[in-house]
Amino acid sequence: MATWMTTAFAVAARTLDEAAASVSEGARLISVPAGDSQLARALVRSGGDFGVMAEARDEAEALALAESGVAWLIVSPNHAPRLQRGASVGLVAKIPAASRDDAALWAGLRERGFIGATPECGPSRKLTDVWDMTALSAFATRCRAQGLTFGFAGGLEAPDAPRLMAFKPRWILFGEAVRAEGALSRPLLRDIAALFRDGGEE
Repeated sequence: MATWMTTAFAVAARTLDEAAASVSEGARLISVPAGDSQLARALVRSGGDFGVMAEARDEAEALALAESGVAWLIVSPNHAPRLQRGASVGLVAKIPAASRDDAALWAGLRERGFIGATPECGPSRKLTDVWDMTALSAFATRCRAQGLTFGFAGGLEAPDAPRLMAFKPRWILFGEAVRAEGALSRPLLRDIAALFRDGGEE
């Protein structure tokens, strides 16, 4: 499993070419579309110096993605998949805003095999519509208290990076913010990657 000592610049890629472009501009973590085990497997087999992340919406997707070799697998906190013994994937719980203060849920994550957590964005798919900075600070504190790594995603834009880096997450994921008219944009990738060189990655 890929690891980083600082916050990783993560990019949501839809193809191998997009992933390669993102990595060449500084991305250290690539997120594939939910359930896309084929792309995940191809990225892992490419042997590049980056980690691969994916979200599974059900047990079948989770097992297929785990077998593909992803570093991080995002699933519901209530449905940890039964992975094969020895699987190296790190399970990340997607925490709904309504459960942010559910002490029982938080306390049981490690027992169910989770090593990380990320906030769920809700219908708008924009993190900051549902979680303000105070709530995200509390989220980071809860993760540390439970020994969980964590990261952020969901409609994030360049100005969000410095604010979120203050919480020292493992990753910050960007999607539409690195696209222009739907296509991946190298200038936008470079602009956001520069924020991580200045305040995140060494």
